Amino acid sequence: MQTCSAALNSTATLFSYDIVKRWRPQTGDHQLVTVGKIATVVATVLAIVLSPIFGHYGTIIEGLNKLISFVAPPITAVFLFGVFWKRASGKAAYITLVSGALAGFVMFFVDWKGWYSGNFMMTAFYLLLVCSALMIAASYFYPEPLKDESKGLVWKSWREPLGGESGGRGLGNYRVLAGCVIALFIVLYYLFR
Repeated sequence: MQTCSAALNSTATLFSYDIVKRWRPQTGDHQLVTVGKIATVVATVLAIVLSPIFGHYGTIIEGLNKLISFVAPPITAVFLFGVFWKRASGKAAYITLVSGALAGFVMFFVDWKGWYSGNFMMTAFYLLLVCSALMIAASYFYPEPLKDESKGLVWKSWREPLGGESGGRGLGNYRVLAGCVIALFIVLYYLFR
């Protein structure tokens, strides 16, 4: 119940503040609470309607992992190319998200029907490759100049974050923390292999 409560609360907050408040800044607190209540009811009904889909799998974790592996690749491709590649365009991102979502839905349906019994993690990797190729091709077909307000969000070079004091000192430096995490993974792998 606690997990469901947290998920519904997050859904209501996300929808109220990140969607409604952004598009209608004049919306008052009372109206946002009402919108949050409606979003909670809709999310609950949607969860009930979709529950037979997850009943098809052996465990709910298996169903969630497969669903995420079909939804995440287009989002990941758009995010990675949007941050690391200056030539990525908004139209290419839109095309990649829509096409990748359709491809993910088709793969989820094919998997759910039992017509495909491959590893869902490899399927997600292949979808990521397809979405990446689509993002690159669409960016070349629909180029857009990098806007001034976006220049601070895109790295000029992959080496940029490795230089300077951009992360702070000691444990406040992300490079030190990354080294600690890698060392911890090596130790854990050695202990639990």
